[in-house]
Amino acid sequence: MEKETPKTTESKTRFDQLLKLCNDHENPNEEYREELHDLIHSNQDFRKRMQLHEGWYPMVLRARIEKLNFSDTLKEVLYVKCAQLREELGYATSNKLEKLAIEQIVLCWVNHHHTDLGHADNLTKPHSKDIGLYWEKRLAYSSRRYERALELLSKMRKMKLVVQVNNATNQIVSN
Repeated sequence: MEKETPKTTESKTRFDQLLKLCNDHENPNEEYREELHDLIHSNQDFRKRMQLHEGWYPMVLRARIEKLNFSDTLKEVLYVKCAQLREELGYATSNKLEKLAIEQIVLCWVNHHHTDLGHADNLTKPHSKDIGLYWEKRLAYSSRRYERALELLSKMRKMKLVVQVNNATNQIVSN
């Protein structure tokens, strides 16, 4: 473990500042992104810190569910159902590629069922032809996306893909 020095403390402070500046979507600045990129690639501690945030899935799932116009109880039911779906698809025993596919399936499932609810809600009321076509297309697209995610996992498992990532040198070995 690297010993705390004024230079490392200064680097950590700058790192935190850059993270905040890069998350400012109203004022994007390419120089900040480049500086953050250089800092991450030049310091092993920062690389390890970024690997802790490797999975976008929990953040995306939380954002998708929390933005739904549902009660807190129904949101909790969705979180539980997502966890069950991940478990049923064998997330715990899957390799990294299969885990990515399973996460995509869960996200597609949430999206598809939310779209299905919107479709049912909007098409049970009087509506125009354009509204009907809009919801039919949204439902068809979400259904196809969900089906493609399921097919991808199925193909991966049939091919028995094995991927090993060597973090020490960032080499990827696949067979």
